Amino acid sequence: MMDANEDWVKKSHPGNKLEEFMNDTQLIDPFYEAFKTSPRTYVNGSNRLDYILIDAGLQQAIRRQGYLGNLDANMSDHTLCYIDFDEKALFRGLINRPSEIHAREFLIEQDDKKLKFTTMARTQFLQHNIAERVYKLAAAFSEHGATDMNIATYQTLDKQIMEIVKCSMKKAARKDFGYMRSPDLTTAGQMLMLYKCIHSCKLRRQDAPQSLVKSAARLEVNIQDAMLMTVSQLRKAVTRRRKELWAIQKDCEQRRSNWIATLAEGG
Repeated sequence: MMDANEDWVKKSHPGNKLEEFMNDTQLIDPFYEAFKTSPRTYVNGSNRLDYILIDAGLQQAIRRQGYLGNLDANMSDHTLCYIDFDEKALFRGLINRPSEIHAREFLIEQDDKKLKFTTMARTQFLQHNIAERVYKLAAAFSEHGATDMNIATYQTLDKQIMEIVKCSMKKAARKDFGYMRSPDLTTAGQMLMLYKCIHSCKLRRQDAPQSLVKSAARLEVNIQDAMLMTVSQLRKAVTRRRKELWAIQKDCEQRRSNWIATLAEGG
């Protein structure tokens, strides 16, 4: 899922960069292909900014797709889009499950590691002429079909690409795990997000959705009282919660150490 910051169907921004990107990468917008409409996905605007773009070859495996309501499933000012694929149609019976998060070499949030990984992988791809070999193989399949030689070449090329990717990931490594997590830090972040969503509902004169009611209950916040606050009061509450989060982030390591020590003592 991506926040593209523009609506390519309505041509909301000069230059229509998203459509140019789609053409360059040969990706399609499956929602528009299916429904020929571009609904609003940003609560403070009138355009569709959020997309899942896919290769046209995956379209036949789509079983359901669409957008959820405001604040459904994600506490954000953007609506969540989704696609459900038929696994058998998509993978032809060969299913590779994503690795657990703790087993991954680095996380998508780590910009420095992503840059290091892509730089190393791109260098290896250039050294081994991967792009040229892929285009040559595609042409061979187009002309001669799935011959034994083409299949063998594909397997060799696929193995080499995977080895380059795995090697680059291991070299990029992961060391920066972000803030040291603790109940204090997690709760502070959740409280900030909660009040931002309540403020958003108040601005749009929308009743609190069930997801927001559940989040408030989990954080022991009286949602009825919060919804009675004025926009100005909620704005101040958001600012206050943000400052509380910043303060906790500054000593997050010590808070985590204290929390772990308490757990070790059986507290």
